[in-house]
Amino acid sequence: MIISKRNFRFFTYYTIIGLFLFILHYFLIRFFPQIFYPVKILESHIFIYLITLIFLISSKIITRKVRKELVGYVFLASGLLKMFICVFYLFPIIRSSFDFRKVYIIQFFVIYFIYLFLEIFYFASENKMKD
Repeated sequence: MIISKRNFRFFTYYTIIGLFLFILHYFLIRFFPQIFYPVKILESHIFIYLITLIFLISSKIITRKVRKELVGYVFLASGLLKMFICVFYLFPIIRSSFDFRKVYIIQFFVIYFIYLFLEIFYFASENKMKD
């Protein structure tokens, strides 16, 4: 079995936290539209959630096949690849003359870093379980 009960529970919590963040951000956009510019940022939640989930699952599969000493390199490589994909996703907005471009990019990276924190928490807890 690729995913244990413990991992399934973490992915369920991850999904619940992702849903909570999405709903929280949605209400912030609804009540403070002048601060949280709403154009396409909610799509970014879905993009970052899915890309992080894919990288968590694929990293879990890869770390089962490599030695314990290489887990940090797997995390580093997946994080770097994820960052390149996010910059590629943001590139049209960075290059545009969109008025709220800076606000959008800040919101995007706040979401990105929250999901990165969850990813670090997952890898730290997995590494602790291996010891």
